[in-house]
Amino acid sequence: VEAFHAAIDRQAFVDTLTFGLGTPSANAVPPTNPAFNPALDETFTYDPDRAKRLLAESGVKDLSLKVHIFPTSTAPAELLQQQLEAVGFDVELVTEDTTSFYPGYYGKTDQVALYGYVGRDNKLLSIDEHFSAAGILNLSATEDPAYTAARQKVLTTPLDDPAYESRLQEAAKVGVETGGTVFLYSSPTVLATSAEVS
Repeated sequence: VEAFHAAIDRQAFVDTLTFGLGTPSANAVPPTNPAFNPALDETFTYDPDRAKRLLAESGVKDLSLKVHIFPTSTAPAELLQQQLEAVGFDVELVTEDTTSFYPGYYGKTDQVALYGYVGRDNKLLSIDEHFSAAGILNLSATEDPAYTAARQKVLTTPLDDPAYESRLQEAAKVGVETGGTVFLYSSPTVLATSAEVS
């Protein structure tokens, strides 16, 4: 997972895929969310040499990966493939329609999947979806004890407590540091409404 983080040039995703309007980030949530922890973006920086070193130190011989994607996510998948192969991974893209994608993703049988995420109203649930054992977006279906402890601190802190936001941010940081989900970037969603259109 650390090698993944180091292999990814998040700024390239923003420049190539969002017309520069996105934000490169290792966070589970965008900067406008109270769970956003700026320390994560300083911790996980693009360093392909470090990625190669970590892979060599790991002793893992088989660096082949199947990355499951939607047809609409071909461009980000190809960029991810290019970056991962540059440090030693052998990446096969498996393009699936919605019907064939979700059973493997939600069934936790996919090795790697590229998936977009739009958040939740509940701030803790936003990060739980990625890092708790029951999290629907957690492909490993496991939960690190450090994340369990960090989320428990959030759960036992009243919403109006001045410490709530910092504990939420700490839980997000622990989740990213101990979990298997790697975040790339966020991009704005624009909604246009009119009184003339129902």
